[in-house]
Amino acid sequence: MRTTTIRKLSILGASLALPISAIAQTCCPSGGNGANVQSISALAAPQANCCPSGGNGAQMTGLGQSTPNAVDLSSSPMWRVYVFQLNGVRYFQVNDSAAHVRAAVAATNGVVLQLPVGPDVVQQVTDIPAGVPAIYQDAFVAIVPMPQPDGTVQWLVQSKL
Repeated sequence: MRTTTIRKLSILGASLALPISAIAQTCCPSGGNGANVQSISALAAPQANCCPSGGNGAQMTGLGQSTPNAVDLSSSPMWRVYVFQLNGVRYFQVNDSAAHVRAAVAATNGVVLQLPVGPDVVQQVTDIPAGVPAIYQDAFVAIVPMPQPDGTVQWLVQSKL
């Protein structure tokens, strides 16, 4: 029998329960060749297997780090988007082209929570503004940068059900 310790993280009034375990867990029901998430340093979370590329992901390490060992899934050369998954929760980290961590979010069941990583602000939106290109988009999440006059970026994140 495996034991999993849960750490509860409260962000903006919402709670997110994260398992803390040294035992790898599988997030690919298809049993694909997932990627090993060795640490989620910003949250002190455990190891897990992750499959952002349909079960054939590369090894990913270090949510919250400037150079995670993960595949950049951004459609823009100005930004890097890294996706991690653990127990049905998807984590998205955005870095700039100089490898500075700008923001990170957790997304699950239509809810987006900003993680305490990076200087930028994240706003959950129901629709992405017309004519604004997403730097990352899949069937469930879209991420759009909105540069601000002070040099920061407001990240619009749409979580689709």
